Amino acid sequence: MSCRDALGAGALAALVVLGGVLCLLYLARVHYLGRLIRDRMAERMQERERIARDLHDTLIQGVQGLIMQFQSVADHLAHDPAAQAVLVPALDRAEEMLVEGRERVKGLRRLEDRHLRRQLQRVIDKQLTTARVSLTIKGTVRPLQPDIADDIVAIAGEALCNAVRHAQAKAIEIQVEYGARALVLFVSDDGIGIATPDAEDRAALTKGHYGLIGMRERARRIGATFAIESEPGLGTLVRLSVPARLAYIA
Repeated sequence: MSCRDALGAGALAALVVLGGVLCLLYLARVHYLGRLIRDRMAERMQERERIARDLHDTLIQGVQGLIMQFQSVADHLAHDPAAQAVLVPALDRAEEMLVEGRERVKGLRRLEDRHLRRQLQRVIDKQLTTARVSLTIKGTVRPLQPDIADDIVAIAGEALCNAVRHAQAKAIEIQVEYGARALVLFVSDDGIGIATPDAEDRAALTKGHYGLIGMRERARRIGATFAIESEPGLGTLVRLSVPARLAYIA
């Protein structure tokens, strides 16, 4: 082998080694970021549990005690129709608030999959719109990290709200794909579209509207990629992709 050939082989070997080192550094970085995001999610869950305990031990129990006291008053005034007309509806409403409070506490402490389809359907049902809204789930449904599910629902809700209120959409489709590599959310509409989404973000800031910005921030916080594709008159597509290692529970 000539000296020139030896130098070429040595350079090739050096490039291979360098490529291997860069690949290892990239994998280590990805692992570090994944662990960092999981640690942050664990901290958020601990904080949620603390809030749930505080709500149960103070607010929920306090409201329950007040309901019992007012029920005692209502019993003593059972023969007073005027008092009953005021107290009974108030007690009924207080009971409803107590049940709702308990459900909120239960939601804060819940560790399993947050029933993504059900949560998304609730978001759809809350929108008072004549637009046709469809929900499609693809792939094998897997349990999700609780906070991931919450942020997916929030992003989908904001995208749906924008399509209904601002894009004047007639048809909206929400699609969730449980993939092997990622959980992907799509929200598409046939509305008036956005000229330049980045410029829309800047304009929203000046008007005090933070919907698009909030979606990007939520995506960044959970380690997801977020994109908006839109053109005037051609509708809008919102895409959120959460890596499988962050989205799924085991």
